[in-house]
Amino acid sequence: MYRALRAVVNGFAFVLCLLLAFATFEASPWLALLFLLASIDQFEDVYYYVYEKRLVPRALMVLDIALEGVMLVVGLVMLVLSISYFLHFSTWLF
Repeated sequence: MYRALRAVVNGFAFVLCLLLAFATFEASPWLALLFLLASIDQFEDVYYYVYEKRLVPRALMVLDIALEGVMLVVGLVMLVLSISYFLHFSTWLF
């Protein structure tokens, strides 16, 4: 059950990072490339939870850890933006 939950969460992060990569491509292609790499890393995590095999060799685990850091920063930025916009809503419905 825990592996399935982690696969779903990482799959959701994969889709969100892929959307961010396409949304930021015109403004900053380098940032879009970073989001694309982070989304591929999330897909690799989903693949590992489902099949228990790694797509990335052990030599590139440093890159895997760095891309997990990118996901952490993206999540923190989303949290800060949601908190900053929270005061602008007039009802709990929004």
